[in-house]
Amino acid sequence: MQKIYCFLSALILLTLAILPTQNAHAQLAWEFGLVGGMDFAGAQTAPSPFPGTHASGATGYMIGVRSVNQLVGPVSIQSELLITQRSFKDTYTLNNYKSTSWIENSEYIQIPVMLRVTPIEGDVQLYGFLGPDFSLKIAASATTDSTGSSQTTDRGSIFNGFSVGADLGLGVEVKIAPLVSLAVDGRFTYGFTNVLNSLADNKEGDLRGLDFKWLAGVMFHI
Repeated sequence: MQKIYCFLSALILLTLAILPTQNAHAQLAWEFGLVGGMDFAGAQTAPSPFPGTHASGATGYMIGVRSVNQLVGPVSIQSELLITQRSFKDTYTLNNYKSTSWIENSEYIQIPVMLRVTPIEGDVQLYGFLGPDFSLKIAASATTDSTGSSQTTDRGSIFNGFSVGADLGLGVEVKIAPLVSLAVDGRFTYGFTNVLNSLADNKEGDLRGLDFKWLAGVMFHI
């Protein structure tokens, strides 16, 4: 329930921020829709504080809402409010022959705010976008399967509560009705901040997102 409350609170704040802009620029186009997709997480890692430990990316989900506010001509602001799961697989190798692995799962409220350019208007529109990506952690856990039965432990203290990255992507939007369109895009997210807080024995780790994501959704033109 805590995740739902956090998401709804952020959605209300985003809506309140959008409405005054929309009223002031009523002649400009506005889109609002539902989106979902997958996060194919990668990992940038500094040398591990624990010899033999290596982190690699895994797959997570993304779901939320999107707003596109036209600024002038082909230029718009594309903002999103997403619940996302980022997963990393940690592997520990002992003496080069015995390996143990576990999955680190962290869930975030993610808020990308991007400048979007649509060069050509029409029923089929190609667009590109670039901008910052802000993430607020809402949960974290680790899942192991070393004994044949899955075990999950809380890892909230391991991950930082806030992280920042940048999104760069391309997409296409296809009109399927006078006020409805389908949108699909892919993006690359580069993480600027360390998502780890601290590890055991007060040793610091360094893990930054390096993700490829795709999103698809239905957009309503208002």
